[in-house]
Formats: sequence, C-alpha cells, structure tokens
Amino acid sequence: MAKKLALAALLLSVVALFLPLRSLMTITEGVFAGDFKNMGLGLMLTVPSILPSFFGVVVGRKGFARGLGVLHLLFGLIGVGLCYFATTRPAGVQFEVGGYVAFAAAALVLVAGFIGLAKPERR
Repeated sequence: MAKKLALAALLLSVVALFLPLRSLMTITEGVFAGDFKNMGLGLMLTVPSILPSFFGVVVGRKGFARGLGVLHLLFGLIGVGLCYFATTRPAGVQFEVGGYVAFAAAALVLVAGFIGLAKPERR
C-alpha cells in the first residue's frame, strides 16, 4: 500500500512542476507555468515530495520497511509545512492548481510514512 502511495506522490509532484503554484493579485508563479517563473518556490514545494517518493518507488520494490517509513514521514512533514508557509506569509497569496497538487503529494508522502511505520512489508 505504501509503495502505491509513494508512486502516486511521485506522479503528483512531477505534475505540480508544470502547473501554476500560487498567485498574488494578477501575478501567477510556477516552475514551468505561470506569468513569473519561480524555480525556487517550485523546488521548495515539490522536492520534499519527489525525493522520498523516488526512493519509495525504487528501493521500496523489495519491501517498504520502517527506515523508508521514517524517511517518508520526515519529508512528508517538511513538505506539508512548506506548503502551509507558502500560503500564509504574504497577504493576498492564493494557491493555484499546482499548489494544491504539491500539497496533496506531500500529504501522500506523509500517509505513506505512517503506513510504513505502522505496518512495514515483510521481505
């Protein structure tokens, strides 16, 4: 189950790179989409989900053990926190579609971490 969640989070993270992440009044920010190409924001929101998801898909094929669950749990918390802070700091900032997709990917990584810790797969 955790392997499938990691794969879904990896796909959502990659999709979030190509969608607008947030907007401030009339300016839309994104990595590869939007009026203003903000690579730093996009990488900040998506990398905490891409790294553990990639390890979950590649290494987790043999078994999603507790160590991989801890990795997913930590990076999921970081990703959810960064998505939260990306919307609360400046006034008037709204998440666009890519921001919600990045948040969903971070939440899936967090859930995969909980599942990996609670019920690790046997080898």
